[in-house]
Amino acid sequence: MMIKKLTLAALSLSLLCSSSYVEAGAAWYVGQVKRVALLSSDGSFIVTFKNEALDNCKYKYGYFMGSELGEKRLNNAYAMALTSIASGMDMGIVIDKAKNGDGGLCHAYGMTADLRAK
Repeated sequence: MMIKKLTLAALSLSLLCSSSYVEAGAAWYVGQVKRVALLSSDGSFIVTFKNEALDNCKYKYGYFMGSELGEKRLNNAYAMALTSIASGMDMGIVIDKAKNGDGGLCHAYGMTADLRAK
């Protein structure tokens, strides 16, 4: 009887952990920046990648919004995007694609962005 209770408890914990992981959809999406375009006067911008990492985002854009990131983080992310284009380095963006569903707007958040040498 005790073994059955322990097995049931372990199974419940396993399901709880796996469902929490599925709901936490934030992940890194990495590629060489192909395009950077300014969206508004607050410095908000989009990027596209040369690979398929952003293909299921609306218009294949990664969005960097000033209202969500703040001026300093937005400026730093913009500098990284330009560096990716100029140097050919990959840029990583933290996006939660599950938040908006397939084809939704892919907004950068959290750590936001990084550069990665090949």
